[in-house]
Amino acid sequence: MCQAVSAELGDFLNALHDWKAVNLEAINGVFSTLFAAIVVEIRHSIVKVSCPEQLTVPKTVQDLPPLSRCLLGVILRSPEVTRSFLCETSSSLESEAIEDVTGLAALLHMLAVVGQIGKFKLELKDMAVSVQRQLQKHNAVIAEDSRTMERVIYLSAVRSVNDILMV
Repeated sequence: MCQAVSAELGDFLNALHDWKAVNLEAINGVFSTLFAAIVVEIRHSIVKVSCPEQLTVPKTVQDLPPLSRCLLGVILRSPEVTRSFLCETSSSLESEAIEDVTGLAALLHMLAVVGQIGKFKLELKDMAVSVQRQLQKHNAVIAEDSRTMERVIYLSAVRSVNDILMV
């Protein structure tokens, strides 16, 4: 179903981006909703992981869960739409809308895929620094029990942040 509407969604997002000067609030709302849908689905897939070996950071859009694959695939087709989406992602991140380690890891999975297109390095690094600060708030609590999946997710998130910062 997602494939059937991806062309129309792409046209809608491009038209929406062109409408930016008219109604920025509405545009931010659409991108915020897309961001939330992607992060929630990726977060859900991370929560389902039962052993450390299953937790892998996606390298391409195809490695994402179905809805995220479709939405992010459409977003990444247009540099202008991608930039607007990343701007809203950064805004959501700065507002600390994502509070838990698993949500931050989901965000990093999304950013890892965006990073593979080779553009927006500055935006990605800025967001990685913000995620790094938020992850540090969780370090003491998670360090207490090194055997939990939350600890594995935390360490994976730290590696993802470092990978983004090294590019």
